[in-house]
Amino acid sequence: MFGSHDLFPYRCLGGRGSLEGRAMRWTYTFLFSTLAIALLLGCRKKDLSDYPGYVAPEHVRLFGFDGEIWDGHDVVEMPDGRYAATGVSDFAGDKMNTVIVLVSPSGESLAVHYIPHRADGTNIVALDNERVAVKNRFGIHIFSLSKGKIERTIDLGYNREIVDENDVMLYDKRSRSFLVLWESDEGLCLRQVFEDRVEGWMACSGIDALPGAVKDVGDGYVIAGDRKDGVLLFKVDTLGDTVWVRKVELPFADGRVLLSVRSVEVAENGDILVAVENGNERCGCITPTVVRVDTNGNIRWMKDYYSPGDSLERFGGYNFSIVKASDNTYMLFGNNTLSGYIIGMVKIDGNGNVIKARNYFWGLSHIFGNVISLSDGNLLLVGASEVEGEGDNNFRLFLFKIDPEGRPVW
Repeated sequence: MFGSHDLFPYRCLGGRGSLEGRAMRWTYTFLFSTLAIALLLGCRKKDLSDYPGYVAPEHVRLFGFDGEIWDGHDVVEMPDGRYAATGVSDFAGDKMNTVIVLVSPSGESLAVHYIPHRADGTNIVALDNERVAVKNRFGIHIFSLSKGKIERTIDLGYNREIVDENDVMLYDKRSRSFLVLWESDEGLCLRQVFEDRVEGWMACSGIDALPGAVKDVGDGYVIAGDRKDGVLLFKVDTLGDTVWVRKVELPFADGRVLLSVRSVEVAENGDILVAVENGNERCGCITPTVVRVDTNGNIRWMKDYYSPGDSLERFGGYNFSIVKASDNTYMLFGNNTLSGYIIGMVKIDGNGNVIKARNYFWGLSHIFGNVISLSDGNLLLVGASEVEGEGDNNFRLFLFKIDPEGRPVW
């Protein structure tokens, strides 16, 4: 009655520290999952490989220290093929830092750096000269990985703190500027700020929405925002001129609950795909729904993936993200709380038809943070994973690399 009990092969926890705080944004999903977990508290299966979705632990890279919570939020591929992952390290709740982990192409830890800020939600982009930029609610921090220190901080001023800030900032190499989602009296905006702190343009939609995601599409940027009646989409060119604005009203929106969009993907023909969190009465949970629209805001199709089939019986939770896997195929990821705290994946074609669906887990509970496409054609997932240890604060930042078929690479 709480999902497939066969998909609870790990020890379940009642308390989740800072991870629980993230899940509380989705109150009834969290309560539903916590009740299921509480009923199974203390149970443990020995042979995890018998369960659908199990991944051998050697395919996953974990970073952190015993007794600490390392919550992975975002990851970026560096120009030289290394990866830089970011998130929050919460030392048993006593001291929270923004953390940056530098990782080799094969997944080995090369260095760990800290930014001493209590900020839940980080976004990272790659710069030149072995630098990255990390955004949290204190601003944009340009960090030298070779020197291990902040070169400068760009104070953006007040903006709403976003718990999960993935994909709300881009770096444009052409202009050496940052593009940041911003709320103003003119609705949701895209704000340009240069590396030297000089302000550029700000393009606004004229429609109120919470920041969702921004995507570089070559000749400009596509922005998605969260609304209670649907999704806000608009496009801005590279000069900061607004090309079009579309308010896409969705039939399942009730006007009371905010529909969250955490990523946006663009098809070969310019259509836009967004993964929307849909309150589903069938399960009393939030299920992933993908909406594909043309640039005029017309809905081409809309599909819910509560029961995608294959080896994924039911899919419900939060933090849903969509990413292109190959030509005309896409992968949808998210926390699948209907099967415990594990990761769900659905691969679809351009018409939304399911090609493959499965869960991923490699031990205890996991929290999905974000997914990116890599230059080698593979995908890299980041998040938090519970490990064996004393107390309830043993969480690691994880990196998990898969190919476009969903198979582990490392």
